[in-house]
Amino acid sequence: MSIEHSKHQSWAEELLPVPQHLVGGDWSASATGGSRPHVNPSTGDVQATIPMSAGSEVDDAVAAAKRAAGPWRDLAPYERQALLVALARLVEKNGSQLARILTLETGLPLSLTEVFSVRGADVLEYNASVAATMQGQVIQVDPARSLDYVLPEPYGVVALIMTWNGGLSALGRKAGAALAAGNTVVIKPSEVAPFTTVRFAELAIEAGFPPGVINVVHGDGAAGDRLVRASDVRKVSFTGGVGAARKIQASAAVGPKPVALELGGKSANIVFPDADIDAAARSAAVGALYMSGQGCALPTRLLVHADIYEEVVDRVREVAAVLAVGDPLDPGTVMGPIITEGHLE
Repeated sequence: MSIEHSKHQSWAEELLPVPQHLVGGDWSASATGGSRPHVNPSTGDVQATIPMSAGSEVDDAVAAAKRAAGPWRDLAPYERQALLVALARLVEKNGSQLARILTLETGLPLSLTEVFSVRGADVLEYNASVAATMQGQVIQVDPARSLDYVLPEPYGVVALIMTWNGGLSALGRKAGAALAAGNTVVIKPSEVAPFTTVRFAELAIEAGFPPGVINVVHGDGAAGDRLVRASDVRKVSFTGGVGAARKIQASAAVGPKPVALELGGKSANIVFPDADIDAAARSAAVGALYMSGQGCALPTRLLVHADIYEEVVDRVREVAAVLAVGDPLDPGTVMGPIITEGHLE
């Protein structure tokens, strides 16, 4: 695999934002939990040092989100809509930059991260429409004697614990939905991929979001646990593995508070004799290998009818053999590196 170290280094110096906490509208390099080097998965070079939270930064971020929750909840829905649309436009405008940031921090191919940026803008715009169209409901129980109705009410502070491989697509879904519903958020990005979230927060400030509505804290599982246990966090959204999910559920139960979990599926492709074998082989090979297998929705298994087993295996092998493996900054690359040495092992 040929990697242009100088290109990665120059792009990192030009594009990567400074990884800091965002608390109540202010950026902070506080590192009560020490620091962690961020290693470029493609080159092995250290690109930045990430300040980690041991607790106080998390507490301050939750407090800032709580202070902002009332005014944000009371904001007219069309005003929340306008801010989300403005953020979507900025994500769209900076899509190329955001794609390159995600590639530098994760090693995902540029051909894929560009798609993630487009999806991020799309889901933000969708959630903007939701902000302006959410309605209550009058229930006809006994109109002569009572008025029964349901109103959508925001939770308040929502904790968003991110995975490393979702980029702007995942941020737009999680943060966009929570913000549209009138909640404020504290985002904890994965410690191996902090830069996309920081840039997202910078764009939110540029779009005009009030201080404290969007907060960012960096840290590992200990910081995530403190965030989940914070009494003023009223709901938790987590994307990641089953082991971490069990710990989050246990910590949230102390509240108790609702938890939304998005975990790995890894469903199989199933191929029967009447299938289009060429199409099935292309789908199987590209789907499984596009992110080097590092995706919760990727069909990394094949269940094939015995009558066509050898034919399908041969065709998948042929397709896989021509998929480009190399530098993820090369637009033609399909497979880049694994995110960390630990994951590789």
